[in-house]
Amino acid sequence: MRRYQPNRSALALLRLLIFCICAAGSFAAYHYLRAYPILMYVIFGLCAGLFVLAGLIILPVYFAQTRYAVSAEDISKTTGFFIFRKDYMLTESIQYLTTITIPFSRYTAFNFIIVNALGGKILLAFLKNNEVTEISAVLNHAIRKRSERDNRPELHAGEELITRSGKRILK
Repeated sequence: MRRYQPNRSALALLRLLIFCICAAGSFAAYHYLRAYPILMYVIFGLCAGLFVLAGLIILPVYFAQTRYAVSAEDISKTTGFFIFRKDYMLTESIQYLTTITIPFSRYTAFNFIIVNALGGKILLAFLKNNEVTEISAVLNHAIRKRSERDNRPELHAGEELITRSGKRILK
């Protein structure tokens, strides 16, 4: 079983995006609400609070607490902030995988794998490029192996099977 966790370069980029959104909100409040100083300062405080709460508390804890484990038999994801949650899925129940990468994902680590199964899904977020490739290969191999096993005819005692090439298989 191989273990993974979200890449820290995605955390840095998310912090930068949150800072830019907060700075743009503060600038807009300053530019348009100078006539209403109380409202302008309230918006400054909300933007600063958003950056501190999301960028400096919630996201770093999320990145530190999230763990993925992938093997040919199962997938597990552990995450949480106050309440911890563990998702577990057997590879036998996987229907398909969706791999999402964005341009420059080698630098940003905005790579995601959505594992869809019978009745549920697991999102593996903020992975490195090579980790996405590795996990996809492991899970696709498990799906193909299961598909080959399911399509193979099962013979009972005394039965025979003639293949397309004319070869006889006896049990």
